[in-house]
Amino acid sequence: MRLSRLLAYEYLKWACHFSGYKLPTRKAFKAVTVVMLDEEALTDLISRQEVEFNYDIGNHDVAGFLDHDVDTDTYIVYVWDHVRPDWTEDEAYKHMEATLIHELVHYLQHTNDVPAENIQRVESEAYDAQRKYMQMIGYIGLSDELEEFVKEEGYVS
Repeated sequence: MRLSRLLAYEYLKWACHFSGYKLPTRKAFKAVTVVMLDEEALTDLISRQEVEFNYDIGNHDVAGFLDHDVDTDTYIVYVWDHVRPDWTEDEAYKHMEATLIHELVHYLQHTNDVPAENIQRVESEAYDAQRKYMQMIGYIGLSDELEEFVKEEGYVS
């Protein structure tokens, strides 16, 4: 399922608010498509190695990622449509929104020439915005497992 550009742009505003990056124009944002995928489709996309990660993701679940097509200078944000089977629909929706915020911060970083190799910076900024968004919508924050991963990897700003 694709998210409308108008709705995606509204989420981009929150990503800018929580990350401090300047909001790009709607015209510039037209190069971005947001796609919601189920677990099987997301896993299949990753396993076919159509996506290159800047670092080893190990055995951690991937709830979303940003893909940039250099040839067309377009972006696709992929978000898992239900992160954990034990979550309620409301919990899943909130995590999908927060994951989208996280990935849109990566889009902002890329368009602002933040080096992707600086994993500490890019992930710290994205997780920080994700955490702030979750707190704003009245959710406690990152899951215990994700919070542990963020701390282990040093992605704390």
